[in-house]
Amino acid sequence: MGKQEFGRIRLKSSGHDVKPGRRTAYFNYQLISSRKYINQVCLAVGVFNEALLIPDLIFVKSPLSKLLIALFRTLFTGLLVLFSLYCSRARGYRSFYRCTTGMELLAVAIFLFVLVQYDPPNFMVQAAGLYILLLAFFLVPNRYRNMLAVSTVGMAGFLYFSWRKLGGLSIDELMAAVIYFAATVLICSIFALGRDRQQYGEFLSKAQLMKLSYTDQLTKASSRNRLFSEFARWQKICLGRCRPLSLSLFDIDRFKSVNDQFGHSIADRVLAELADVIRAHLRSPDLLVRWGGDEFVILFPETDRNNAAGILNRIRFAIEKNRFAGKIHITCSFGLAEMEEGSTLDSMVQKADDLMYSAKKQGGNRVEVREEKAQ
Repeated sequence: MGKQEFGRIRLKSSGHDVKPGRRTAYFNYQLISSRKYINQVCLAVGVFNEALLIPDLIFVKSPLSKLLIALFRTLFTGLLVLFSLYCSRARGYRSFYRCTTGMELLAVAIFLFVLVQYDPPNFMVQAAGLYILLLAFFLVPNRYRNMLAVSTVGMAGFLYFSWRKLGGLSIDELMAAVIYFAATVLICSIFALGRDRQQYGEFLSKAQLMKLSYTDQLTKASSRNRLFSEFARWQKICLGRCRPLSLSLFDIDRFKSVNDQFGHSIADRVLAELADVIRAHLRSPDLLVRWGGDEFVILFPETDRNNAAGILNRIRFAIEKNRFAGKIHITCSFGLAEMEEGSTLDSMVQKADDLMYSAKKQGGNRVEVREEKAQ
């Protein structure tokens, strides 16, 4: 199974009342799901930016101003290309939002610089250019407050420099421009909030499906699907660092008698309580997996068989001392395998399975490591 894209995709956005961890997960999911159309937006803005060179070179009178405008517009287009490439590889939403806000502020600065080079500027034409900038700002994912801040800077700068360059601009014209710009920002805000809510709904649905796929509902242990992805991830890490990787397969000794004597509902309770006992003795990176029935797998990242056997023996002692469902005594037999050259998940599970049955043949309630017994 492929690596989980958004689930470790570990909101307070648009008024969603959520925990910080989920907010981070959602923002990362939003970044991943928006990559394709962000590149399209960058392409459209880049083409539009270069197309504006034509009227700039025609209507701007100063040769130096023409050169600077051409230089700044070309530089901005180049930065858009780099930004598009960065979006394709960005891993964290915080750095992405910072870069996005920086690019938008740069776009505003270039827009205002070009505006003051016109003598005099055409108010309606420049206003149309700002409208397009505002639309682009709200198309690219960003923190809502950043969108509003950049839009406000752009509108305030445009109105200020227009008033300075066009001394004859009346109060009525300025007020009309403020109203039109405010309406544009309002419409864009409604669109951005609606898009955000839709993406958040998709995120919750996919996260729930992922949770169901990766979690055993009875014991709350991980499922086989989670083991497939985590084993592949840890195998790559451990091989790269020349670190060990161990895996144990175990089940409950004579569990059928528990089913027969107490019934399936009590047997299910035993399994759930057993998982709780085991989790209490595992470290943060260790992974408990329900393999099937009363069989479980534990993955021990960066742990050799001797250290893993020590953990398993502590678990074995805790199980032996416990009374499950208030009255039932059980024991478990463990097989333990360590990763070797050419090992796969299937080969390690098979080896641990063989060792587990070897432990059972010797009376159960044992940890079997390779051909040796660890009591």
